[in-house]
Formats: sequence, structure tokens, C-alpha cells
Amino acid sequence: MFEKEGSDEKLNFDIKSVNHAVGLVVLFSVCTFIVFNVIYNVQETPYLDEVFHIPQAIRYCNGSFDEWDPKITTLPGLYIFSAGLLKPYGWVINRYLCTVYRLRGINLLCSIANLILFIGIRHKAVGSEGKFTFQVLWAPLNLALFPVLYFFTFLYYTDQISTLMVMIMYRLYLARKFNWSAFIGILSVMCRQTNIIWVAFCALEVGLETLETHLLKLKKQRDSRNFLENLRFFFSSLLREPKKRTALVKDLIWKEAGYILTGMAFLAFLWVNKGIVVGDRSAHQAVVNLPQLFYFSMCMLFFCFPYAVLLVKKFLKFTLRNPFLIFSFAMIFMGIVAFNTHVHPYLLADNRHYTFYLWRYYNKHWTIPYVLVPLHIFGFFCLYSFLQHQKHSFQIAFYTCFILSLVFQKLLEFRYFILPFLLVRLNMKVEARWQLVLEFIIFLCCNAFTIHLFLTRTFYWDDSSEAQRFMW
Repeated sequence: MFEKEGSDEKLNFDIKSVNHAVGLVVLFSVCTFIVFNVIYNVQETPYLDEVFHIPQAIRYCNGSFDEWDPKITTLPGLYIFSAGLLKPYGWVINRYLCTVYRLRGINLLCSIANLILFIGIRHKAVGSEGKFTFQVLWAPLNLALFPVLYFFTFLYYTDQISTLMVMIMYRLYLARKFNWSAFIGILSVMCRQTNIIWVAFCALEVGLETLETHLLKLKKQRDSRNFLENLRFFFSSLLREPKKRTALVKDLIWKEAGYILTGMAFLAFLWVNKGIVVGDRSAHQAVVNLPQLFYFSMCMLFFCFPYAVLLVKKFLKFTLRNPFLIFSFAMIFMGIVAFNTHVHPYLLADNRHYTFYLWRYYNKHWTIPYVLVPLHIFGFFCLYSFLQHQKHSFQIAFYTCFILSLVFQKLLEFRYFILPFLLVRLNMKVEARWQLVLEFIIFLCCNAFTIHLFLTRTFYWDDSSEAQRFMW
């Protein structure tokens, strides 16, 4: 299953640029470690969901694999990884390491590993011939500092390791090592079940890419530029010529075998588990919640402001040329807001999260959700523009999986946006320096604001003596 696939990548890197990359990783690691210790010194005990995650990890460290907290809804990938890393090292140095500090430290390591992966993925995407240019290094740094992801470096949550596994899977996919990519996809699902969607993204893209390659081979035999005609010719050729059909099937199976096995394993899990959620399912019931796409568009516009601002003029021209299309989208979006908006009880009850306050402002007056519809349309226009240069296979696969990853989530939660945002941002064109610098400033300010609130603006609930803190 794990045979070598594709050609070896060139490793002719410029030594000076490699030193720059190493220096960036070291600087990021030192600064993040300092912040990590500051946060730990203020919040030494498990906070919020850590109350479930940390005791479960300690059970695994102690070898109690049959004990499970029913309130935990994800598979035990994070706990297995933590115990597998800390326990053997503890034996070597004869110390017990499964403490709050060191368990949180797992996410610190994952954050550093994610930066390294972002550099690798961006280098591959930009194709800078062995050189780690300004853009190749600064864009990954910004992504490692992406506020929603970066904050969870300092708490024992699943976000960093889930992102790490998906990024490893995606990097292997880009290296054309499909079976290894599928294997890591299994590990990503062990960290968070919904990551199966991003496994499907890789599988769907490689499948469409393979079909596109075979279609282009046949297209050379024809002069027609009509896509539908070429498509009909392609499928009729497959039906008429067994050799071409066999070649296509073999190519697909060769590339998709690992992903198919991963999908079958996941279906088996769904059948045995009788659903996707492990543990308490009452708070995680799937609904069709299309406005989640609108919330993502707003989030993307905010964090991609340096790139979106350049598209305003283009969007206005498009609107003037296509007023009926924009009006139609506006009517559809307003209908979705009116008849498909879902509100999770957690969103209304938990005042420790930003979403609690944003939702209050969003619904302060009944007109606000409708007034924001033009911004949603602009957000989708930006999303399309950001990925317009990508191959059709990438766009179809991404938009399909992007929609599937969000529309069945009832709870408005910024953490659901992490992977779609990162994949969009990693696959954008080379940025201008001023855009990267402005993006860095925005991310840095958001992180400073969030960490400041978490550390200093505590408050108390009537039924608890524990200090409550603001967070994403």
C-alpha cells in the first residue's frame, strides 16, 4: 500500500534561504513558548473543554484505555498521540509527564510543526525553485499566527493536532504520495471525525484530475473547443474502446486505493458507532444550516482584508454588468436568512466565547442579517477570485467539501472555519509585500487582544467560584 509514487522532489535548496526558514521557525518557537508560559502561569488548571480532555488524556497515560468520558464527542487521536509521546519519554527520564503543562505543550509542538508544513506547502504551491523567498516564508508565518488557530496552541484542545494531520495529508497529496496521504487521513479522522471531508477533498481532486488528464489526451484528437462536445466524445470513446476504459480504471484505482480504503473504514465506523459523534450526541445533531457559509464569508473578509480590499472595484463592475444575477443572489440569500437560520443553545448560553457577543449584535435589530447580505455576496465573490487561478479539479473538490464541512453544523463556532480558511489562503496567488505585512499586523493585533482579554478580563458566574475568561 505504501509504495513509492511519483517522482522524487528536488532538494536543491539555497543554503541562505534555508537558514532564513530555520531562523523564522526558531523565532516563532521562542516567542510562542514565552506566551505559552505566561498563559500557563495565569491559568494552571484545566479550563472549559480541558476539563474533559485533560482527565481523559491522563487516563490514557495511566493505561486506562477502557475508561471514556461520555461528554467527549471526538475520537481519541489527541490522547493517544499525547500518551504515546509523553509516556515513553517519561520512562526514559523516570518522571511522570502527563501534567496540564506538558499536555498543553503537545499543542505547542503541533503549532511549530504546522508552521513548518505551511512553509513546505507554500513553497510547493509557489514553486520558488529551492528558494524560500519573502512570500514563501511570511505567508506561512501569518497562517501559523491565524488567530483562531493560534489561540488554541495554549490550551489542550484538538484544533492544532487536527490541523497538523490534515496539513501532513495535504502535503503528501501535493507530493503525489496518495497512499501515504490516505494513511495520514485516517489519523486525521482519529483526531476529529469531520476531517473525513478533507480526505474526500484529496480523493475527489485526484479523481477529477485523472479524468481531466484522460480527457485532454482525447481532446488532442479533436478540434472542438466545446466542453460538452469533448465530454460526450470522451465518454463515448470509453464505451467504444475497452483499452482506454481499462487504462482509466487502472489509473483511478492506482491513485485512489488508499482513499477508498479510508472511506470504507470510516463507513464501518459509522455503522458500528451508529453515527459520526462519539459520546454525547444531544448537542451535536446535524441540521442543514446554510447561513454557516455566510458566517464564513464574513470571517474570511475580515482576516483576508488586505486581499479583499483590492477586489472591491472589480466586484462593483461585475455588479453593474450583472445586476439581475446579483439581485437573484440577494433574494436567495435573504430567503435563506429568513427560513434557514438555526440557533444552537450553546450560542445563547455561553458568554465566554466571542460568538455569544457577535450573535447579540448580529440580531440586535431584525434588519441587520438582511443588511449584511451584500457583504456575503462580496465574500463569495472574493472566495471565487482567490481560487480562480486554480485547476477546475481543485475548485470543484474544494467548493464541494467546503460546503459539506459547514452546512451541517448547527453551532456557530469559529474553529469550524480553520481548515477551509487555511486551504483557501495556502492556495492563493503570490501576495504583495504590503499585503503580507498588513495581514501580519491584523493577526498580531487579534492575538494580542484575545490573549489580553483571556489573561486580564476575568468574570464570575453566580453558580461557580472559578474565574471565567473570554476566548474564541
